[in-house]
Amino acid sequence: TADNLRVEEVLVPRGSPVVSLEQLGRRREWLLVAIRDAQSRWNFNPPPETRIVPGDTIVAIVSPEGRLLLETALSAPAAQ
Repeated sequence: TADNLRVEEVLVPRGSPVVSLEQLGRRREWLLVAIRDAQSRWNFNPPPETRIVPGDTIVAIVSPEGRLLLETALSAPAAQ
C-alpha cells in the first residue's frame, strides 16, 4: 500500500540479464529515481534507454513487496 512506500537501493547482481531500463520495464510496484554506478556517479531520472550493468545500484520508491519484485526482475534468467 502507499503507506508502506520507502526509498530503497537495489544492487544489480552479477549475471543480471537486464541491460537497460527499457528491458527492466515500468511497473506500478516501483518508481525508479536514480542509478548510481560502480564509480559512484549518479544518473537521476534516467531515460528508458539507459544501460545498467552489474554493480550499478538502482534507487527506487517501492513497497517491501515491490523491492522483492525488483530484485527478482534484476536477477531472473533471460527469457529464451
